[in-house]
Amino acid sequence: MSQKKILLVEDEKNIRDILKDNLEYEGYTILEAEDGLKGLEIAKNENPDLIILDLMLPQMHGYDFIKQLKKTNPTIPIIIVSAKSEEIDKIKGLDLGADDYITKPFQIRELVSRIKAVFRRYNKTNEYIQNFSFKDFYIDFDKGILYKNNEKIDIYFYEFEILKYLIINKNKPVTRNDIVEAVWKAEGAISSRNIDTHIVNLRKLIEDDPADPKYIKTVFRIGYKFEI
Repeated sequence: MSQKKILLVEDEKNIRDILKDNLEYEGYTILEAEDGLKGLEIAKNENPDLIILDLMLPQMHGYDFIKQLKKTNPTIPIIIVSAKSEEIDKIKGLDLGADDYITKPFQIRELVSRIKAVFRRYNKTNEYIQNFSFKDFYIDFDKGILYKNNEKIDIYFYEFEILKYLIINKNKPVTRNDIVEAVWKAEGAISSRNIDTHIVNLRKLIEDDPADPKYIKTVFRIGYKFEI
């Protein structure tokens, strides 16, 4: 499976370096920002899988960072790592939308454990999505049925599974390899050209104008995303 990207928003370079080295050792791809504004820019452009956030940042306080991030990237999980240990700080951070809060100093093993726990929670949520509606369509994931205006539409199994995967990751770019691994359960099981063919067929099913898609967008040099 493709490496998960973690964005470190931390102004102390020595802490960033330690975290980067240890998390890369665990197999994660690491992005770095030394202040809140740069962190928001990277989050918008790179759409990381998780953010590790210090609260006392230049340019923008961590709480304001969370507020701004949730307006544009509401599904990215956040772990706050801060020297502020008061219970009120933890409560405020979690209330704003953070998924966890760790007080400095901490053990790297504890942080890695918290990261894995957050990913497990998000993966479990994705696995149990039951249905989804958009425009004139209703999708029953449990039964594997696509409806338009309450009428069942014929759709091939793999194209249904690709659509499901794109919707689970809605508004987030996914690569062709991500799709292959999620749907066929093995990297290299089919070619990228086969994925493109399935996408063309899906667009014919759900788009008003397949040549100018509204929902299944091509992301240049990356792959595709379901946008809504």
